[in-house]
Amino acid sequence: MSVYKDEKRNTWYCQFWYIDWQGIRKHKVKRGFKTKREAVNFESSFKDTAKTNVDITFESLYKNYKEQKMSTLKESTQETKINIIENHILPYFKKRKIAEIASQDIMKWQNEVRKLGYSDTYLKTINNQLSTIFNYAVKHYGLTTNPCQIAGSMGSKKTKEKMQFWTLEEFNKFIDSVSDVGNKIAFEILFWCGLRKGELLALTPADILPSKEINITKTGRWKIVNGNKKFITTSPKTKKSVRKVTIPAFLYDEIKSYISKLYKIREDDLIFPYEGNNTLNGILERGIKKSGVKKIRVHDLRHSHASLCIEMGMSIPLISERLGHESIETTLNTYSHLYPNKQYTISDELNQLAMRAKKQK
Repeated sequence: MSVYKDEKRNTWYCQFWYIDWQGIRKHKVKRGFKTKREAVNFESSFKDTAKTNVDITFESLYKNYKEQKMSTLKESTQETKINIIENHILPYFKKRKIAEIASQDIMKWQNEVRKLGYSDTYLKTINNQLSTIFNYAVKHYGLTTNPCQIAGSMGSKKTKEKMQFWTLEEFNKFIDSVSDVGNKIAFEILFWCGLRKGELLALTPADILPSKEINITKTGRWKIVNGNKKFITTSPKTKKSVRKVTIPAFLYDEIKSYISKLYKIREDDLIFPYEGNNTLNGILERGIKKSGVKKIRVHDLRHSHASLCIEMGMSIPLISERLGHESIETTLNTYSHLYPNKQYTISDELNQLAMRAKKQK
């Protein structure tokens, strides 16, 4: 072992030659160890991994990961991940070679991030992004192990909140408190059709079909582009989100009447051109305060629609199709707790069927 004492600093260091993953002989010096054992362990560990781990910096690894993997994600998802990585991960590991980043380094980084005071949920999200990048290095760059897995995670998953939704009576109290016609129709679409907020914001007159259906082919949100607000539309959340949702006749008539009164609106113009992603939130909060109904989120109107469909006896496959879920399992996992009373109804019906069969014998 080539381990030496640095008398001036009262620390230990190691210097040695090794063969990297490309078969090239290189010289390595590492200083600052508090004990001789730490220096010896570093040299041994480094030599064991140098032949298989890529001699590439974390910054270069991230650049390749960003180009090759993130291009397949939706723009909004890309922005979220890039923001996390470039603000909380890249500054810390930027110039480090991935072969040299050990579990101890990960734990030190975790401690620094924890000091920022983020929630457990966000801490776990940040840690997951770093682990994903190292998994990419393991799969495509020959890294032998993911140091994040050895270090362990930080934070915790979000505790699933109790689902909030309005009954028809509660919704009627709320909608009666909304005076603006456009706002009223927007919330009626959310409640009676179960659209996501982005799907509502992206609606145009062309999406309201004569067959009394809403043709959902896109979702939208507001974004700052070069200092200016711009409305961006993308494909919906999943492939199954591209769908047609039937509209109650009364609501279809209201929508068509409202559109006809919008000044010079074209077929591809937005029906609800709210300037900002949070405008609906503000309208909802004011209506809740005025009507006195319980507080829910805009997304909970979608849950309210699902609850109404379940109460009406609509089948799970039909509800799943209407909501644009990727699978029936998603619908069941989300709304199974709303079915307890239905189970008793089914058992009663099965019992009556069995009794009738016995009488016929």
